[in-house]
Amino acid sequence: MKFTEYKDSIGKPCPKCGNNLLTEKEYKDCVRMYIRIAQVENFIKIMKWFNPLNYFRFIFGVQRKKYTLKKDYLNRPLYDKS
Repeated sequence: MKFTEYKDSIGKPCPKCGNNLLTEKEYKDCVRMYIRIAQVENFIKIMKWFNPLNYFRFIFGVQRKKYTLKKDYLNRPLYDKS
C-alpha cells in the first residue's frame, strides 16, 4: 500500500480478522514519522555544504573516485580454516 493511500484505510476492517486496518492515531504517527524523515534528509543535504571539499568539487566538477571490488576479493574465504 502506498503512503498516499493510508488516509483512505482509516477505519476500514481487515479482511482476515475484522479489526481496523489503521486507526487515526496510527495514521498520525505515520505522518509524523514521514515528516521527521524528510526533515533529516533536508538536514543532511544542508550539512554536506559545511565541508569545504564539497565546494571544491562543485566548482571544479571533480567527481569522487568510484571504487569497485575485485573479483578475487569477492571469492575469498570468510575465515581461516586452519
